[in-house]
Amino acid sequence: MAAERQGPHRGARLLFATDISPAARRPTADPRPDPDLALNPNATKQGASIRPLQLTDVKRSFYTSAMDIDKQLLSAAERLFDRDGFNATGMGRLVRESKLSSRTVYKHIGNKNALMARVLAARQQRFFEQTDFTSTTTLFASLRNWSATEGARGCLFFRALAETGGDIRDIADEVTAYHRMLRARIADLVARETGTVDDDLTDQILALFEGATAAATYRGTAVIDAASACAQQLIAAGAPQ
Repeated sequence: MAAERQGPHRGARLLFATDISPAARRPTADPRPDPDLALNPNATKQGASIRPLQLTDVKRSFYTSAMDIDKQLLSAAERLFDRDGFNATGMGRLVRESKLSSRTVYKHIGNKNALMARVLAARQQRFFEQTDFTSTTTLFASLRNWSATEGARGCLFFRALAETGGDIRDIADEVTAYHRMLRARIADLVARETGTVDDDLTDQILALFEGATAAATYRGTAVIDAASACAQQLIAAGAPQ
């Protein structure tokens, strides 16, 4: 027990630091909220060690937000361009459909031409990821599935090029890249199934594929099956006997 000493006033008693036991001198927890923990709910505090909010946490949050905005904007733009066309879709409509502010939209894409080019690039990537070029059968089956899921409105690349007349470089470049990739993948398919490189047969299968895409707009996806049967006959005729 700490010793009590008589204070200068009657009845007053003083406790000196030397009189207090080590256990009594231990600091108590600070009841005030920790500012680092308040800023960063994931931070942990062990004794005097605190993991403060890191710059990487802020960057990760920023990039996630930017990616979400891009996805939201591109999804809305592709839906409008594919359904109503490039020329008929104004920026005001894109802003309303995306549910973003006009400032955010222009900050992320700059103008409608750049937005269309980005839409085509994203569509190309998705198309080739979902299309199976293993064989003629799987190729046309993939086209049927794509048309059933995305809608049979014809090739967006053809339509974008037709609407702009090939005068917008960014859009024309994306259309060219898509067509070059499509023909290259079909050429590989033909070489695999026939055992030889055949440019004429490649163009025949390509024409059936593109023709079926266009004809499905008014004949439905059943026309894709007819094109597939024709393509299989051409492949069989070109294969070694």
